[in-house]
Amino acid sequence: MMITHDVDEAISMSDRIVLMTNRPEATIGEILEVPFPHPCDRHTMRESKEFFELLNHVLDFLERYQ
Repeated sequence: MMITHDVDEAISMSDRIVLMTNRPEATIGEILEVPFPHPCDRHTMRESKEFFELLNHVLDFLERYQ
């Protein structure tokens, strides 16, 4: 388990990302599967359609729970 606020780091280092809602009643908002193998080539990963779809999904979620 790793906790980070860096979305790029979460995508490149994880098998799953657990998105939490806001405090004080924080709960699990979503659990996302990361489709990239490990170790991943970050350059190749960042050029993929899947990376940007996942990145945008996470950023949209975080914007809803600011």
